[in-house]
Amino acid sequence: MKKRSKWIGAVTILALSTIVLGACGTSKSSKEKDPTLIWYLANTPQKGTKDVNDKLNEVLKEKKAGYQVSMEFIDVGDYDKKLNIINNSGEEFDIAFTSGWAGNFAKIGTYKDVTDLLPKFAPETNELLSEETIKGTSQNGKLYAVPGVNGQGYKTNAHYLIFNKELVEKYDIPYEKIHSLADAEPYLEMIKEKEPEYIPLNYDKATSVYIPYEIIQRPYAVNYEKGSTEVVNIYEQKDTIEQLKLLRKYYQAGYIPEDAAVKSPDPKAKFFATTGEGFPGADVVWTNGFGTEVVSTPILKPLVSNASSRGSMLSISARSKHPEESMKFINLINTDKEIRNLVGYGIEGTDYKKADDNEIEILPDAKYEVAQFNFGSNVVAYNLKGALDYSTPEFKEIISDYNKTAVTSPILGFTYDSSKLGTESAGISSVLNEYQFALNVGSVDVDKQLEQMNKKFKEAGGDRVKEEIQSQIDDWKKTQK
Repeated sequence: MKKRSKWIGAVTILALSTIVLGACGTSKSSKEKDPTLIWYLANTPQKGTKDVNDKLNEVLKEKKAGYQVSMEFIDVGDYDKKLNIINNSGEEFDIAFTSGWAGNFAKIGTYKDVTDLLPKFAPETNELLSEETIKGTSQNGKLYAVPGVNGQGYKTNAHYLIFNKELVEKYDIPYEKIHSLADAEPYLEMIKEKEPEYIPLNYDKATSVYIPYEIIQRPYAVNYEKGSTEVVNIYEQKDTIEQLKLLRKYYQAGYIPEDAAVKSPDPKAKFFATTGEGFPGADVVWTNGFGTEVVSTPILKPLVSNASSRGSMLSISARSKHPEESMKFINLINTDKEIRNLVGYGIEGTDYKKADDNEIEILPDAKYEVAQFNFGSNVVAYNLKGALDYSTPEFKEIISDYNKTAVTSPILGFTYDSSKLGTESAGISSVLNEYQFALNVGSVDVDKQLEQMNKKFKEAGGDRVKEEIQSQIDDWKKTQK
């Protein structure tokens, strides 16, 4: 009897194991039918992310989307580096914010070719995209990301100086006449003397030098202001060197924070001036982001370029097992008002309140504040309180005038293939990471650092990279009508 009992017990255990394994198989199958899409965003992790993410998945379930989403935040200052590590490690994910400066977008094989996926699974989004945007985003006639769509009608962003409005009004500063960093010097000096609790020029490690060049692979670029297709090293150009030396002067004068080269962006910092990319009406966006009312003035003409077309995109990982679901979700971000505003602004009553049907105000104790560039499109996004009404004839005239000042890059639609010189490109990138952050905020001697950096570029194979870029541009030009 004991032997028989043991035998029955063994059979029972085997049967139970089979049931459990079968159940696991069923569960896995279920998950495959209703997958969770991993989505990377460039933003400081937020306290309210879980609540927003849970609400998003509730909405997706109500809409019978057939998938869930997991929002993963990476600090913007570390985003490019960390996303590249993720891409190179073979880790599986589905969607990521990408741009000309983030995510290794130009490397073929990193993201899926969505040329056919876009019109098939996101037809509404496809209809919103202009011919210029498609051209600027494409690589060899194919799309590896869904570019952003703006609902205001402006062609592209421009570079701006941004000022604290309270201080501008207090000292009657003619900010609209300030069109360069050099023009701002007397006011930076005044603020340092009279308002010591404010940072005169708030720079950090994410700051770029604003110069009239279309960057191809930093430091190699073409001068769009001259309409030139000649490839140059920006750090050997007179205008770049002059600006770096001006920033050095400002740093030594105490206008720029001592730790600017290593500190992450702090949207709540008390400052007089900073720089950013924007468009007519962007003051309201910046005001909400900084928590301080600001005004701005352009310091470079708006540029329709590969970089601007690729400024805010959503790419699908080449390793994604759910490309169709990912494209459908991207379409919802671009076209579904409920989802776009949930992921963009958080939860009503917790993170924002409505001023009217289409206008909101960010709450001072909001737990979820995310940079809007992460979402590409703002066509169905709420307007922030005080924003210009883009539908009025007056604003349409402002946009029309703004677009007329835009310059089109002489290499719009060109994408550099760096695969032939991958080792050299990696070496150049390493040199940049060693020098550029300190140079861009003025915390080091310019002549000494440029001499060392440019020498290391050459040692890393920079001349070969420059020649290869020039050769590819020359070949590309032959194909253009």
